[in-house]
Amino acid sequence: MKRPRVALFDAALGSAIPPLAAAVPPPWYWAVVALSPGEWTSSEGTLIIPRTKSQSCPCAHEGCIRDAVVAWLPERAIVVAVLIRPALQCLAYCSDVVVAPTTLAAWCRAESIPIRTVTRTEYLLPLFTKLVSSDTVGSRHRAQLYRNYLAEVE
Repeated sequence: MKRPRVALFDAALGSAIPPLAAAVPPPWYWAVVALSPGEWTSSEGTLIIPRTKSQSCPCAHEGCIRDAVVAWLPERAIVVAVLIRPALQCLAYCSDVVVAPTTLAAWCRAESIPIRTVTRTEYLLPLFTKLVSSDTVGSRHRAQLYRNYLAEVE
């Protein structure tokens, strides 16, 4: 049986989200990570994340969202995160692959997080579609260990 697969979209992507969500093949899950109710207008697939300070996340951001995302993810899920805000770097910690602009590339590589970079937002769709349809998204052992560790700590 295949492990569940999840695509997480940064709400700041705005109008790029509907085509990205349409490219998600079944039986993938998908969610828009919105930091406030008004940030993303569609209720379908929206995951409103309260920002709280997490003691267990190494992102050290005052408004970490990692705890809520990890709690929502299916157990042992393979996660692809499409991010454009550096403030959401805590999502990269619980993701197996990150699709992001080049601004996050150096940070992800320093943290050993597999990343596919794009220089412009319009390049996200072809890259993301190729990634999820090719079935090459493998499990990043470190991400799984990290999620298991956090589940034990909490």
